[in-house]
Amino acid sequence: MFVCLFVLNSTLLAQTSYRDVVYLKNGSVVRGVIVEQVPGKQLKIETSGGSVLVHQMDEVMKTGKEKLAQEGSEDRPKSPSALKKGYATILELGYQGGDFSRYRADVIFGGYFNPYVFLGLGVGVRKYSGGASLLPIFANIKWNIINNKISPYLSFGLGYATYLNSPSDAVKGGAVANLQLGCNFNVSDTNVMNVSLMSESQTVTVSNVSLTYGSWGLSLGFTF
Repeated sequence: MFVCLFVLNSTLLAQTSYRDVVYLKNGSVVRGVIVEQVPGKQLKIETSGGSVLVHQMDEVMKTGKEKLAQEGSEDRPKSPSALKKGYATILELGYQGGDFSRYRADVIFGGYFNPYVFLGLGVGVRKYSGGASLLPIFANIKWNIINNKISPYLSFGLGYATYLNSPSDAVKGGAVANLQLGCNFNVSDTNVMNVSLMSESQTVTVSNVSLTYGSWGLSLGFTF
């Protein structure tokens, strides 16, 4: 009779938002629905995967119940950062000084492997104060140091830039590399604003002679 009542109780329990929890003396915890219990002898518990486990009562420290988190409820753990695994687009604008002054605009398409690591391919424009423009195409990797609503990060880009309007036929583009140290700020559950300090080197070829110039500046960006 006790077994029948217990099975009935477990069936009703399964129809609610609760589940059974069995705490074993070896430190293990088993969650599911207790489908049979013989006092002083053994119990059977069915896990969410459909397995039925049998434990002797001398192995059991205690049993209890816990509430299940409903789908879409606040009980589900959430990433504090809006940056999550999946596709992402980063748009960045900035100004750089140094050997030459120029404006910068980049768009990077890629994805987050987790809230910490982003890998993508980017294309941009470098507009010099003298009128010349470069088109860089580059690979980018970004590492968010912590997973939080405000998160510092490091970013590295490497690629090649070609002139859109070269000041001379003798002047050609070359390799471009940049390093950023910045900070992400959540602006919504899915969008992030970032501000960074950036250092960038640009190699150009003038009459078959390679020259490398350095620049530094500020950058403002958005991830969506």
